Amino acid sequence: MKIKLNDVLTVSIWWRHNNWEVKDNPKTETEGTTCILETYDNPQSEKILRTETAQALLAPTDQFCKDKGRKVSLTRVLRKYSFSVEQRRQIWDRYLSAFPRN
Repeated sequence: MKIKLNDVLTVSIWWRHNNWEVKDNPKTETEGTTCILETYDNPQSEKILRTETAQALLAPTDQFCKDKGRKVSLTRVLRKYSFSVEQRRQIWDRYLSAFPRN
């Protein structure tokens, strides 16, 4: 999902849903969602200015839900950036139009 925030900045956001090994115990796996957010200086540019990732992992008793994982991981990755309120609003509006509620 690409979003042009202004004349100078474009972001690309995508997600992966999969299993990971738990660091403390490599024999244990957990499911979750990773959000990857990349910033570009213009929409046609192939040069990535910055890349950040954030994860939403499931507890053993959680039910896997792609929508919840996307929201939690997107919230976490946005905290790593200093986007303005208007830029965050644009990102969430685009997210909600791409993944409407049922």
